[in-house]
Amino acid sequence: MPSYPADRLARVIADLRPTTTLVHRKAAACSLLERMAHYATPGVSIAVVDGGRVAWERGFGVRTSGQPDPVHAGTLFQAGSVSKPVFALGAMCLVEQGRIALDGDIQQYLTSWHIPSNGEWTPRITLRQLLSHTAGTSVHGFPGYPASGPWPTLTQVLNGLPPANTFPVIVDLIPGMQVRYSGGGTTIAQAAVTDIVGLPFPELMRGLIFDPLALNNSTFAQPLPPDLAVRTATAHPWNGVPMPGRWHVYPEMAAAGLWTTVGDLARIGCEFLRVLKGESSPLGFSAGLAAEMLKPQLPTALDGAAFNGLGWFCDGEGDAFRWPRWVGRRLRRGAVAVSSRG
Repeated sequence: MPSYPADRLARVIADLRPTTTLVHRKAAACSLLERMAHYATPGVSIAVVDGGRVAWERGFGVRTSGQPDPVHAGTLFQAGSVSKPVFALGAMCLVEQGRIALDGDIQQYLTSWHIPSNGEWTPRITLRQLLSHTAGTSVHGFPGYPASGPWPTLTQVLNGLPPANTFPVIVDLIPGMQVRYSGGGTTIAQAAVTDIVGLPFPELMRGLIFDPLALNNSTFAQPLPPDLAVRTATAHPWNGVPMPGRWHVYPEMAAAGLWTTVGDLARIGCEFLRVLKGESSPLGFSAGLAAEMLKPQLPTALDGAAFNGLGWFCDGEGDAFRWPRWVGRRLRRGAVAVSSRG
């Protein structure tokens, strides 16, 4: 990787600006070590993007609190809900291939599970609604399962049956009328794409995203294979205390199951920007579909206000537009970071 100016690296590490509640008011600069101490975070990995490419990536701190193993650029972290926009990119590849329609009834693609009726009402929901959290589906998020098991199947998760630890996923709002964040809806979409293609979800996403981009440090495999497990950061969800078993397992892979490095995550974001600009890319969908992912999916969205795209959360307009999950202005002009907080 080419060298990166030392003064710029120093600014990334020493000039962090916490968000304030006042518009146009900047907080005092803090160092990375100060912010890590503030959040009781033992390990962080940072990638700097410059000119549409990953210019620099590095780890700080340790993989497990109280242990000497350092965080490196190749340390894998659980990405949590950042899994959702990466999954959405894979779904767009299938849309481009004509294997699933953005606005078709998702029920027609499901064979392993079916959306339950709500009384006499049989909901009609679409992939567009599932990716934008406007399908009216339940179950906000997933706590995961101990690394030692037991782990439910995806069908058990959707039905809320043991050993699943969440309620059944149902449609209890009118689809397309409002935003309600729903990992349950993303899990319905996961079931639909695996039913269509007939491949395990990790294998499907490797073929759609990771192999075309030569990302060998990213996977949706749950649990992790041993060769990757030895390079992971331990989760520290509260006060810097390591999680028993080091991490949780997520059968809800599309919603929460991504393991990745900060460099791979930044490269996915860079590639999406290339697709958006109409440049040649191994990702298999068009600039038009990329642009569709960054549009408001409800007609009630206000100009300049935050809104849900397809997989992305967006806000602003014009030069102030950003999609702040982990790309947009922050990726074009600065750093992407992942940490071991959970």
